[in-house]
Amino acid sequence: MPPEPPMTVYAHSGDINIAYQTVGEGPPDLLLIGDFASHVEGQWEEPSLADFLHRLARMGRLLTFDQRGTGVSDPVPLGTPRTLEEAMDDSIAVLDDAGADRAVLIGIGSGTPACCMLASTYPERFDRMVIVNGFARMGRAPDHPWGIPAGAQAKVLAEIEAGWGKGGAAEIFAPSLADDEAFRAWFARYRRMGASPRRAVEGMKVVFETDVRDVVPQIRLPTLVVHRSGDLHVRVGHGRDLADRIPGAEYVELDGDDHFPWIGDADAVLGEIEQFVAGERSIIEDDRILATVLFTDIVGSVSYTHLTLPTS
Repeated sequence: MPPEPPMTVYAHSGDINIAYQTVGEGPPDLLLIGDFASHVEGQWEEPSLADFLHRLARMGRLLTFDQRGTGVSDPVPLGTPRTLEEAMDDSIAVLDDAGADRAVLIGIGSGTPACCMLASTYPERFDRMVIVNGFARMGRAPDHPWGIPAGAQAKVLAEIEAGWGKGGAAEIFAPSLADDEAFRAWFARYRRMGASPRRAVEGMKVVFETDVRDVVPQIRLPTLVVHRSGDLHVRVGHGRDLADRIPGAEYVELDGDDHFPWIGDADAVLGEIEQFVAGERSIIEDDRILATVLFTDIVGSVSYTHLTLPTS
């Protein structure tokens, strides 16, 4: 049976309660900041995501949380979208409440700008940083041609409000499972649990307006940037640009079209993270060995049963 989901607890960030969970044991501590509109309880309902999180937690104590105004964190009034400063406050509040003096930052997608701000503002709280399928600026600019053009942004926002929580956009975030009815049903429910349509639009507007390109050259943490070459949500140019701007960053480009790193070849992503964090890939290799042993055992059992069935 799969492990029981961890308990949700709350950290106080000013007057706001931030819902978070911890799984695994450190050191090190790993602070995961993912895409907008998460739900720390709903994330365990999708097997591929739950497996990804548990495998991260084998590298250390994993901390995941819902941004203010989303998931099971305190709501905030519409018209007051979260700022990067508040994102930093909420992240530090989670670390403090969990008793984590230092952590490894792991950012996915739209969690990247907050990670970059944290790394440059609070370097004493973090040992290193990993960015997966991330960006410093999502909107297009004359010197940023892989961003989304201003004209297309309005269309994206309209589509978000009209189709939020209906299973749409799975073909963009997870094309490998876009035709999987169970995944689409979970994805629709997860988005509904994470945010309302209007809150999602406000959150995406913040994403389009955010630009941390002037911040990332100040980062001095050892940094790994991993990006899938065919990511349909965050084009690969974002990852290459981000790695170029962070001093000394290591860049790894992997095959695949899925934006969600737990979809597709998750082993490759986890292997790069573990190599960077722990200097080895024992967890990934152990998982492969276990899967091989289990498969061999199943095949052997089937063969044995077949051979010993009585004939009539």
